[in-house]
Amino acid sequence: MNPALPDREKLPAYALQLLREGESLKNEFRSMSSRFGRYSPCHQGYSQWKRRVLAFVGSLGVKNPYLAELLDTEAEYSHSCPARVFDSFLKIMGTASELADSGICWGQAAAEAPEEVAEPFTPVAPPSMPVANPAPPPEEKTVCAGDPHEAMDSEALAAYSGLLAGARRIIDQAGTVDEVSCGELDGICSFVLAKAESNPMLLAYAAAVTTENYLYAHTVNVLILSQFMAMDKGLSEEERRLLCVCALAHDIGMRGFHGLYSQKGALNDAEFAEISGHVSCGAKEFCRAASLEERFSGRLFEVVRQTHERADGSGYPARLACAETDPLARIIGVADAYESMTHARSWREPLHPCEAMKELAGQGGAIFDIDATKSLIRVLSFYPPSSWVMLMDGSIGRVLRSRAGRAAKPLVEVALDRTGAPVKRKLLDVGRYPLFAIERPVQFSEIRRIAPEFAGWHEALYTWADPPREDARLPVGPGMG
Repeated sequence: MNPALPDREKLPAYALQLLREGESLKNEFRSMSSRFGRYSPCHQGYSQWKRRVLAFVGSLGVKNPYLAELLDTEAEYSHSCPARVFDSFLKIMGTASELADSGICWGQAAAEAPEEVAEPFTPVAPPSMPVANPAPPPEEKTVCAGDPHEAMDSEALAAYSGLLAGARRIIDQAGTVDEVSCGELDGICSFVLAKAESNPMLLAYAAAVTTENYLYAHTVNVLILSQFMAMDKGLSEEERRLLCVCALAHDIGMRGFHGLYSQKGALNDAEFAEISGHVSCGAKEFCRAASLEERFSGRLFEVVRQTHERADGSGYPARLACAETDPLARIIGVADAYESMTHARSWREPLHPCEAMKELAGQGGAIFDIDATKSLIRVLSFYPPSSWVMLMDGSIGRVLRSRAGRAAKPLVEVALDRTGAPVKRKLLDVGRYPLFAIERPVQFSEIRRIAPEFAGWHEALYTWADPPREDARLPVGPGMG
């Protein structure tokens, strides 16, 4: 939303006010030791001041060279040299103040900031039927025109559905090992390895849930997260395949404890001790398939058993310290913890993904392996895919994907305007337009409160209420069949 400007005869006084505010910010910045704190878009006063300076300079005419210089400086140096951006804004504001006083103007005044930054969002009613990320009308403009998100999202949705169907069959059939298709296991591994490399949008679906049995979506989500972590760490294809099988098997023993993990209320000590046995049970069940153990040199059983161990020796079943566990088990352990934190259980609400990241970062090295924790942070960034955030203009959006090297500047799909009304699909690259920086994370419970109909529609997109179709099979790979 653009700042309101005073009448033209009052512009000189307004310019002096902006100059005084700029000098005040300069004095404040000098007293701050943190460079990030000085120029961060999270510094609300600074961001608001820059928006008002842009609006003021734009009021001198859309063709004035100072407006173009400000926009170019903001786009080019906001990440690499933010101090230069501030100095440029302060210097040009001084010049613009003198020009406003003399009445100079370059063509028609810019009533709004440039189109790609401040095009207003038009509220529309949410669709009546849940469909995956409906495309905008042809005439709708987006900030990131040409972004392949729509096609990649549709592909990711289909991939997730297929993975869910495959994982469900593997979990349901694990008790009768002869019926577990090693060929399908290999197909799942080949499929997720390829999709993780080609489609980063798959990460957004790690927020999905299955209402019939949480274990199905949980398994696929941990599989996806761990594969992206493995790519970040540069693991070989053979290691990633073993990681894939272990992620599918890491909680498979929970099948026998449905009554405990679905009960209302937290587990007591006796119940926790009982359910902790799922690790050894699941590893033994899954590893009866001799061909799997032979292929992975006996590591499969050990990795699956160690996924709930902790760096400080507080985990289970063997209370092993970090150095005593397999590196793949540490990856799955961190992915499993994050997935559990960010999904509701019968006895608690989920953490916001940003809060879960902070908690993991705070415990990294003490409870969780520090290298695996850092890997997850690099993969998901400060604002993980599918987390909800409020932008500086008050609108609310969902993070679609993070940007390499831009932890706090993801690609966001704006969903609600500042009043809570749903809007037409709008993509915003926060890294390209820092003036629309993220102000804070938003809990989904807040969205349920301000836009209940939209919230219900969105939840339907990420909830699998029925079992996947039995014919939704992935290709069978040649390596295990």
